[in-house]
Amino acid sequence: MSRTLLSNFLALHLSRTFHLKSTYATFKNRKATNENVPKLLSQHVPHVNPFESEMEQFIKTTHSLTGIHQFQENIISKYNSKLLTKESFDAIFMRMCLACRNYQLGKQFLHHIDRAGRQANTATLGKFLSLCYFCSAEVEDKSEVEKLCNVLKSHGEYLDAATKESIILGLSITDKWQEGLKLLQEDETAHYSLAMNAMVNCLLSHNHFDSAILWMDKIIAKERPISEFVYEHWLRKCAAHHNCWQIFSDFLVRGGVFLKQPIVQKLKDVLRNRSRDPFLGQFTAIDESTGRCQSCQKVLKNTDITDEEFAALRKRITEKVLLGTDVFLGSKPEEMQRFKELIKTTAPYDIVIDGLNVAYHISTKNRKQSSTKVDALMSVVKYFTNQKLRVLVLTREHLLKGVALQRMKQEAHIFITENLVNTQSLSRTISSGTISSV
Repeated sequence: MSRTLLSNFLALHLSRTFHLKSTYATFKNRKATNENVPKLLSQHVPHVNPFESEMEQFIKTTHSLTGIHQFQENIISKYNSKLLTKESFDAIFMRMCLACRNYQLGKQFLHHIDRAGRQANTATLGKFLSLCYFCSAEVEDKSEVEKLCNVLKSHGEYLDAATKESIILGLSITDKWQEGLKLLQEDETAHYSLAMNAMVNCLLSHNHFDSAILWMDKIIAKERPISEFVYEHWLRKCAAHHNCWQIFSDFLVRGGVFLKQPIVQKLKDVLRNRSRDPFLGQFTAIDESTGRCQSCQKVLKNTDITDEEFAALRKRITEKVLLGTDVFLGSKPEEMQRFKELIKTTAPYDIVIDGLNVAYHISTKNRKQSSTKVDALMSVVKYFTNQKLRVLVLTREHLLKGVALQRMKQEAHIFITENLVNTQSLSRTISSGTISSV
């Protein structure tokens, strides 16, 4: 398959999924989605279970847990849910404190469990450690967080992935953050997206810039999002440390990262306000057809793919999209052989048209009129032949015959199958590269 044919296929068949943009870019054409980490102590949370809304309202309006026993009994009785029981209440309540970013109430609830002579389960402690991470500015005694992390770590192999991530989050805000980094390194196959971002943030706080970049590369490699607060932290470091900018910019180019506009605006301000080598710039637009900047009028380099990259792309498209499990599923072996002989003697072609698909897409009111179908097919063929392109039309006996067939032969090469043959299987044979001369 030629590059032109592959591009045409992508444009026609994948446009419903995504829009193909110009290849002109200052970075590689791979985007890493940014993720906003909520910083507010209160936010709207979509509720899966009906009791969560009432629990959220209680957390937002209560400053003391003096009535927590009565509230627990009432809400369990009211909803009579298998999900909300006396045993599961603690973890659910702490999860809602986390969702509302209410650290003070979460801390009170943990003390309430202790005063009641009960031991908080791993789920409850894990949610509280995550709450400590998100509300780290309110945590006065980080040594308490360390103790809770040690309590959970003592459970060892019985910890689930969510609890392990909570431990890493908790350790990242303490002086034992290197233990959290070690836990992350021990289980790099897990998708601890939030924990990895938290550790990058921690490494930046301790000025370990190279290690921070290393973990950001790992996040990109796992196709996970890099949090927006990480980028903001990098910008603060770029403003304070002159050597940070080069490290950060190298990562953006290497990782093919496109920042959101608010972050780019902050980046622009940081570079403009540098004491040494201030950078002056402005937002602009790029002409997609030429790659020309509308501000400086310079043309950006076209990031064309290499032959090796194109070969890999063609192979993946062929395997995943074009090539069926059996090319003879909709056709006969002898029909396929006759088709191959035609291709050997008449190829190459610029365009291959499935005539039945064209006929199918004409208006519903005229669909039964054979002449209208033929006229529609003829107009499509003429569109390409007028551009001096070589066209091959695949169709069935019932669509083209007599005068219509003779007219079409004057414009293009034609391969006519029996009425029961699937012409798409022939198209797949061409597109898959089984017939490489096309």
